[in-house]
Amino acid sequence: MPLNIEVTQFPGGIGDQADNSILNGVGSPLNANGSIAIEDFSGGENYLDHYTNVAITAPAVASVQPSANGVVRFTTPGVATQGTALEGNAATTHVDGFFIAAGVPGWITTRINMLDAVVNGFILGFVPGGSAFAPAAGVYLQSVAASGDVNLIVEGAAQEVQLIGTLAAGATGFIDIALFWDGIKASGQFPGGGGSFIPSPANLPAVGLNGTLTMIEGAGGATTFDVDLLAFGGGR
Repeated sequence: MPLNIEVTQFPGGIGDQADNSILNGVGSPLNANGSIAIEDFSGGENYLDHYTNVAITAPAVASVQPSANGVVRFTTPGVATQGTALEGNAATTHVDGFFIAAGVPGWITTRINMLDAVVNGFILGFVPGGSAFAPAAGVYLQSVAASGDVNLIVEGAAQEVQLIGTLAAGATGFIDIALFWDGIKASGQFPGGGGSFIPSPANLPAVGLNGTLTMIEGAGGATTFDVDLLAFGGGR
C-alpha cells in the first residue's frame, strides 16, 4: 500500500531572519544554489585558517584576544586611522572569489560590539583583497569616524554613495549589520538605520571581491571591537 505523504520543498532554503531584515530572503546554508561562509568564532577551529588579520599600517597590528564564548576581541594599536581587517586568507581560501553582477545576489552580515560607534569606524562588504581600508571597487557599508554616519557604497567605473543613517554615540552593545545585493538593488541595514538604491550597471565592480570586515580606530585612542559573527554568501 503506497504511503500518502505530501512533500514540501523550499528551493531557496529556510531562513531564520526577522520579517523586517533585508536578509529575510536568504536561505539556509544547505541551499545548493549558492555558496556561504560562516565564522562564529566558536573555537572549533582557528578562524585564521580562513581569514587574514590585516593591519592598516604595519607594524601596528591590532592585538587579538582568543575566542571566548564565541567572541573575538580586537584591540586597536592606539593610533588614529589605524586598525585591522578580516579578509580571506590567500593560503587557504579562494580570495577574490565573489563577483557582484546583475542578477547574481550576494550578502554579508556581522554581529559586532563597538566601544564607541561615533569615534571609530567600520567597513563591511565585498571589496578586492588588500584594499580593506581604502576600497577602489566593491559594494560595502562604511561608517565615518567622528560622525557615526553610515554610507552604502557601490563602486566600479564611478562611486555611488547613499547615507542610510547614523549610529548613536557610545558603546553599541552587540548589533547586527547587514548588506544585501539582490542582483539589481543594494541595501544596507543596522539598528536605527537602513536604505537602498539601484546603482548604474556601469558602476558595478568588474573585479573579484572578498567578504571583508574592517575595524578602524578614530581619534579617541586604543579601542576594542568584539566580533561574534561574520558570514557572507551569494549565488552563482
